[in-house]
Amino acid sequence: LLLLLIPLVVVMVTVTVATPAGPEQRGDPHLQPHWEAWKSRYGKAYDEAEEGQRRLVWEHNLKMIDRHNLEEALGKHSYTLAMNQYGDMSEEEFQLQMAAMEPLADDDDDASEEDNEVKKWTESFINAPLDVSLPNEIDWRNRDVVTPVKNQ
Repeated sequence: LLLLLIPLVVVMVTVTVATPAGPEQRGDPHLQPHWEAWKSRYGKAYDEAEEGQRRLVWEHNLKMIDRHNLEEALGKHSYTLAMNQYGDMSEEEFQLQMAAMEPLADDDDDASEEDNEVKKWTESFINAPLDVSLPNEIDWRNRDVVTPVKNQ
């Protein structure tokens, strides 16, 4: 019986791999309404070539969020996650977009005057001697300097 099943499995795998994925086969069809609602909420639009890839990335992220939140419910984490406007980006794409900060230029002809002023001020602040006694803790909420929580 096992010898009869092996060729059948090989044929099924070959047919599955060789079948082109049309628009209706991009991702879980049950998630289509959620995908459309997410695109509408965040104003996302893709050409046909990119739509499938973005959808797969979005589904991957959605599954990761669901898995994390399930683990949070089981006590493994102290916070939950939610889908946001970056849901169609891979982790690598997100890091490239969000973490691509340029350091301030050194004092040279290419640096703007403003960059040089900011750098000098920052260095003087960081390297300033600390001749004052500071409290062990400060509750900034009592000083009206804490802003409401924002979308992170």
